[in-house]
Amino acid sequence: MNKLTLLRTLKSRDLILACLIIAAFISAAIFLEQWLVPAAGTALILLGGVIVTTLLTRPIIGYIAAVVGALAFNILFTAPRYSLHMQEVDEIATLAVFMIIALGSVNLVSRIQQQDSALADAQLRAQLLLSLSHDIKTPLTSVLGNLTTFQSYQQRLTQPERDELIDGAIAEAERLQQYIQNLLQATRLEYGVINLETKPTDLVELCRDVVLRFEQSDRFELNYTVDRINIDAQKPLLEQALFNLFDNALRYSPAGSTVVIETKVTASDQQVRIINHNSEKDLQVIQQSFQPFANQSSNDTKLAGTGLGLAVAASIIKAHSAQLEVRRTQSSTEFTIRFPLTVTR
Repeated sequence: MNKLTLLRTLKSRDLILACLIIAAFISAAIFLEQWLVPAAGTALILLGGVIVTTLLTRPIIGYIAAVVGALAFNILFTAPRYSLHMQEVDEIATLAVFMIIALGSVNLVSRIQQQDSALADAQLRAQLLLSLSHDIKTPLTSVLGNLTTFQSYQQRLTQPERDELIDGAIAEAERLQQYIQNLLQATRLEYGVINLETKPTDLVELCRDVVLRFEQSDRFELNYTVDRINIDAQKPLLEQALFNLFDNALRYSPAGSTVVIETKVTASDQQVRIINHNSEKDLQVIQQSFQPFANQSSNDTKLAGTGLGLAVAASIIKAHSAQLEVRRTQSSTEFTIRFPLTVTR
């Protein structure tokens, strides 16, 4: 589902919800009118419907609800009934007050929501700056330190020591590159500027390729029930999502333990399961990790960082019409990606 379709769906849901709310409050007003509720009381009930609609949908729909509420009050609750004409001065005054309060309430809710959005954006920018200072400075410092040491003492260093310095610089540079890729993808996904151009892709082969990107590839165990699983995917994006998940599993597994990658086809879907035994993260921390920058505030140095990896992976997987599930047991953490059978060819 692309962003335009999603927006249309959300708008349709908002309109349906607004209709249900207004209908419920109008019905309540009609019912209570039988108990001799005055016109002002009826207007107050309808005003409640406008406010609830605005809070649960969007301000523009709140304005529409205010107009609908005013028309309902005029047609259903003032004399002559079922007409736009109004005869009683107090009813005209009540309708005028209703419109003033309704429109003012919608405007107030709109401003509060805008302020909340601006505050959230400011917090996100602050987190981004903290993230940049930590996740870019750390590998850059290591790269500069290794290269400076190599340049200053290369005549005194043995060949193994030189290789160690160069390998360390390369590893930190690759870490920095991966971070920048995640940051770019997070931004693109956030603003919906990625249009998937999918091609038939072998999921089993893709998992093998991702495993080979790790220096500790021997810590992965790849199990598969079929030699090939065809899905429609934009390979570079899905490869990045798998890399982030594999990297997360490896990072939070005890040293020397094995991360199991399983691929299989079931009657309802096609799956990739990532299992890391004796994981050090609990389920709540894992679920929070799906939010960008969630790890920034962690007191655990192993968890410190941007928290972008899992958030980017989840967004990419969702863009491929797949589902990402996580399950925590006493001895392991399992991530399962479910691709629908309808995407196979």
